[in-house]
Amino acid sequence: MALVANSPVADVFLSEWTPDSTDLICYRDGEYSLVSMDGKHPSKGRLPGATNVLGTERVSYLPRLGVMIWSRQDGFHTVLETPNGVLTQHDGWQGALIAPSPDGKYVAIAGGWSQSHLWVYDIDLRKWADLGEADIHPDRDWDYIKPSWNPWFADSSRLAYFTHDNPVLSITTPDGKQRSDIQIGGPAGLAAPSPDGRSIAYVTFEPRPQNERPDLQFWRNTSLGSLAHRQAGTTSSNVEVPR
Repeated sequence: MALVANSPVADVFLSEWTPDSTDLICYRDGEYSLVSMDGKHPSKGRLPGATNVLGTERVSYLPRLGVMIWSRQDGFHTVLETPNGVLTQHDGWQGALIAPSPDGKYVAIAGGWSQSHLWVYDIDLRKWADLGEADIHPDRDWDYIKPSWNPWFADSSRLAYFTHDNPVLSITTPDGKQRSDIQIGGPAGLAAPSPDGRSIAYVTFEPRPQNERPDLQFWRNTSLGSLAHRQAGTTSSNVEVPR
């Protein structure tokens, strides 16, 4: 990763910016850090049990508390944890991909495997909501390159994500009580709401059997799609990405 420089300032995976745009949230090999624009590490630490506990490489940033947060597997439980201790836990392993809402009230988590569910934890109410299946990418092995993804609208009122079948673009409130589904043709993923909340960008894919393993798919011919989401209705358009 390079920060307007000729040489890399850190050999890490990039998660996202902090909400105030001053630091980058980074992680790799069981360690996390906040990397500033001058390449310094104002905050750095090691995840507990990172050498033998699953799901502790990815990290994010909880703006309300100003601390890192991660999801780890502890036996048959999912644990949301910060350097200050355990925030909450849930039965079953829900996944390591973690995305706090911009206002810091909610924490969304999901797995990197196909047909895993998107869960949201309400910090104030101390309640979990299961939003159902959420496909981030049609390739079940996409997570190995550690891409970042955030389903939240900027005002923290809704999330956007794709479900496995059809596929369908779902837009829902954090508690899952209000939801709208929009049919999208062909395999799609990586839903990204715009900062003003009026549009959602996404990527569509075309599968092709691999030469060596025809039973496996190589995902190519990606196209960038956009959808305008309004109270009165929706319109959509697609723009093909050069490849």
